[in-house]
Amino acid sequence: MLLVDLPFYVRPLTENKAAFKIHFDQLQSNYKNFDKFLLINLVEETGKESILGDAYVEQLAELNNQKIFYIQFDFHEHCKGLKFENVSILKDKVKETLVEPFCWIDDRGFIFKQKTLLRVNCVDCLDRTNVVQMVMAKYVLENQLQPLGILVPPNELAQDFKRKIWFMWANNGDAISEQYAGTSALKGDYTRTGERKFAGILRDGMNSANRYYLRFRDAFRQMALDVLQGVPAFENEQISKSNLLSPTKNEENSEDQTQADSEREENIRQLLNDCKKELVSQNEDCYGIWALINFNESNDDISQVDPDVFLILTNSAIYVSK
Repeated sequence: MLLVDLPFYVRPLTENKAAFKIHFDQLQSNYKNFDKFLLINLVEETGKESILGDAYVEQLAELNNQKIFYIQFDFHEHCKGLKFENVSILKDKVKETLVEPFCWIDDRGFIFKQKTLLRVNCVDCLDRTNVVQMVMAKYVLENQLQPLGILVPPNELAQDFKRKIWFMWANNGDAISEQYAGTSALKGDYTRTGERKFAGILRDGMNSANRYYLRFRDAFRQMALDVLQGVPAFENEQISKSNLLSPTKNEENSEDQTQADSEREENIRQLLNDCKKELVSQNEDCYGIWALINFNESNDDISQVDPDVFLILTNSAIYVSK
């Protein structure tokens, strides 16, 4: 993770290719008896995220591994308008490839040997990834319980049991997100209850704003992540030693201030886009979207006040997100 908005190659392309190959070589080494590696990519097929998606496909094509099966699922496009149940479209695609997705051993030996591994990713591999992994885990569990005679047609888990699964994955998502992003996971209400609720949308808006704040302000967190990944603390030009130790001096520099203003504008623009994706369904016409601030006469420079409310006007509704 870097303190920038557009993804780009951190290392030279040759190093990225080498790391990519090592990663999949390790997967095959760890799961040498598996016949298939099913890769599910959740990034957007258009816009800035497509840079990552295109690079992923190019590297896979060069790797040319016959055991790898690739599925592209633009999560935001398919689940636009809070229709998270559309993840079932992905599940139907996976069913064709996900054969014998679990291991079953009794006193006489193997009955089933797991042959397929699922690898799911998005941009930060937090929110979308956790939702999809929860759905796939539930599907695999149903496949395990059915031959054991525990689950009978129509293959529906008991509500209490489903709730335990949802909570387990929601807690998993929150724990990882707290470590990586500093907030609870987004879309947690869906993972926890199977439903998308207005309170969850408002909570996601607050967590998104907190993430952006931490992303641009908490340079020491970024430095710690870099160190854990083997990057020398001040090798990253995005975070120089002087930036960390002398923030007051940087604020006096007009060029740095201009860059900070530009980053802030892009930050707000991205927040607006995220709110639109979460709230506006694909059959609605969006007339406008505004970032609003809580005006205070004692503040001379309102351009430095962070927006605390987002207003979206469509042909059928007015959305307010805090």
